[in-house]
Amino acid sequence: MSKNIYIIGFMASGKTMYGQKLAKYINYNFIDLDNFIEKKHQQSIAQIFTEKGEAYFREIEKQALDSTFVLSKTVISLGGGTPCFFENLNRINQHGISIYFKANADILSSRLTKNKGKRPLIEKKTHDEIKEYVDKLLGIRDVFYKQAQLTCDATNINIQTLAKALEPLL
Repeated sequence: MSKNIYIIGFMASGKTMYGQKLAKYINYNFIDLDNFIEKKHQQSIAQIFTEKGEAYFREIEKQALDSTFVLSKTVISLGGGTPCFFENLNRINQHGISIYFKANADILSSRLTKNKGKRPLIEKKTHDEIKEYVDKLLGIRDVFYKQAQLTCDATNINIQTLAKALEPLL
């Protein structure tokens, strides 16, 4: 059985876009965990957060993550907070390979400002407020992200190079 690849990192680090490209390049399936949750619960992540709260969301997110552990040859793009709750990151590393798509707060803030309409948690924030939000949250999450088995510079992702770095881990 071939190992799954779990892509972790902050929102706007390119997890979904490059995850899809990586999956196609290495002939793996692809799942975006947030999209999977939205389809299963027939609500957007934002609606789930608003109506049922973060604790409920994190529980169903954990269940969705658990359901991926029976898969093989799949690239799974995770939500930015997924590895930071429960023992998710340890379980990810037991069941597959984790890659941290790393980008600094300036780059992430810039990307988020350009596409903030797609992200309900930041859509009403100014660029400076987004930068402050990213700085704070990245500071909290970085300790988890750094436990990934592989780190990739998310400002300059080359799929061929990434696939080559993954080969010995698969």
